[in-house]
Amino acid sequence: MNVGQLILEGVLSLFYVALIVGATVVPAYAIWSAERRRLQDPQYLREMGVVVRKLSALDRVADVIGHFDGADIYRYVVFKGIRYDFHRVIPRGLPREVGSNELFMEPGVIYLAG
Repeated sequence: MNVGQLILEGVLSLFYVALIVGATVVPAYAIWSAERRRLQDPQYLREMGVVVRKLSALDRVADVIGHFDGADIYRYVVFKGIRYDFHRVIPRGLPREVGSNELFMEPGVIYLAG
C-alpha cells in the first residue's frame, strides 16, 4: 500500500464516522428541540395538564382559602400567564392523574384553568 491509499482510507473512515454521528445526533437534536418548544408553550401545557412541584414555579398565587394535608390552598394560581382556579383536592391513596386544563400541586390540590 502506498501513502496515497492510506490517506484516502483514513479520510473515508473519518467521513463514515461523521456520517454515523450526524445520522444519530441530528435527528435526536431535532426531536429534543421540538419537545423543548412545546414545553415552553403555555397552551400546550394547559392541554396536557401541569404538575407543579415548587411554589416558586408559579407566577403568582392568590389569597389562602384553606389548607390540605399541611399545604395552603389558594383561591387561584397563575402559571406561565394562565390562571388556574381551585377545583378540588385528591386524598392520599387515590390516583393522581392530571387532566386537560388542570394544574396539580402537592400534596394533592387540583386547580382548573378558567
